[in-house]
Amino acid sequence: MTEVEAVRTGIGILMAGHETSLSMISNVSFLLLAQRDLYEQLLADRNLLDPAIEEMLRIIPLRSTGSFPRRASEDVEIGGVLIRKGETVIFQRAAGDRDERVFEDPETIRFDRERNPHLGFGHGIHYCLGAALARAELKAAIGGLLDRFPGLRLAGSVDDVPWKPGLIARAPESLPVTW
Repeated sequence: MTEVEAVRTGIGILMAGHETSLSMISNVSFLLLAQRDLYEQLLADRNLLDPAIEEMLRIIPLRSTGSFPRRASEDVEIGGVLIRKGETVIFQRAAGDRDERVFEDPETIRFDRERNPHLGFGHGIHYCLGAALARAELKAAIGGLLDRFPGLRLAGSVDDVPWKPGLIARAPESLPVTW
């Protein structure tokens, strides 16, 4: 890489890592408070925090649009459609996290899933290089909420929460709470 390429790559990683982590912490907090029974489960059993984070990564699509464009490296048929080598495709990665062939009862949020091979951080050569840091940030943020604010609740209704489109991810613009 040239120096300019290295700087641009570093800036891209910093920006992508900041916004995605911030958005995911906001989205997980919203979901746990919107479905208060999930928050209660974590208050009752803190051993569920790690699997809960994995389930949130599975159930909450970070990107509100399709994935980054990918170019087929060989001819492949998917769902009866032939994609030729060299063609570009955009897919909804989050759809794989709702596949009933992979996940039992995929529309239900379950903190007790024994197997959770979600695609929240991508896969293969496109796996997020910040995945470990993102998991640690989520665990610290959600664990901190549970420790400090066991009575945390949304201050209004779910419909009152304003949403912002992000550069990369969609998230609550603000999250009015009470405790």
